[in-house]
This record gives sequence, C-alpha cells and structure tokens, in this order.
Amino acid sequence: MEIFFSNSKLQRVLSDLRSATRRFGPQVGRKCLQRLEELRAADCLLQMKTIPDARLHMRVGGPMHGVFSVDVSFRERLTFVPAAAPVPTLPDGGVDLRAVTAIIILGVDNPHE
Repeated sequence: MEIFFSNSKLQRVLSDLRSATRRFGPQVGRKCLQRLEELRAADCLLQMKTIPDARLHMRVGGPMHGVFSVDVSFRERLTFVPAAAPVPTLPDGGVDLRAVTAIIILGVDNPHE
C-alpha cells in the first residue's frame, strides 16, 4: 500500500526508530513503525483485517467520523484516511477496503481523551 503523511513533521517523526521513540516512547514508537511496515506490505486495506492485534476499525460519528485506526498500544492508535477522493464504497454504503490502496497518516492519538 502507498503511504502518505498529513504533514512533513509527522513524516519525519515516523521515519525512523530514533525519532519515533523520542516522540512516543520506546514501546509506542516501535509499534508505530511496525504498523507502518504492515500497512506498506499490504496490497489493500482489507489485508489489515488479517492482523488481529492491529484491530483495524473506522470511527463512526463525531469529528473523527470516517477516520480509520489501528492499535499501537492500549491507549494509542495510528489514525489515517484513504487517499482516494471520493472514498471507494460498496453498494451498501460501506467503505470498499479492497479498493483502498493508498492512505494518508493523520497521526498517533488517544481516542479516549
């Protein structure tokens, strides 16, 4: 999958282990880079459903409606949106995960705050 970043600062932070651990701590930084590698290796977003501890899900309702996330720790999530506009959909209105082959990383956040 092709990965883009919402801004250059986020891209720099998530570009190497040293930067990621400095910003997020050793466990979260390492897991962020692992998730990014898993996303890069996937042909489409549907393949992320095969990684149980990633827990791919789309947020519904509120200001983050339509934003996808994968777990990086108990609290933190790596958030992203499909890069294609408009987002590919299924006949029932859901997102066609097979058609999502590029994403934009928005950040690492705690959705419970």
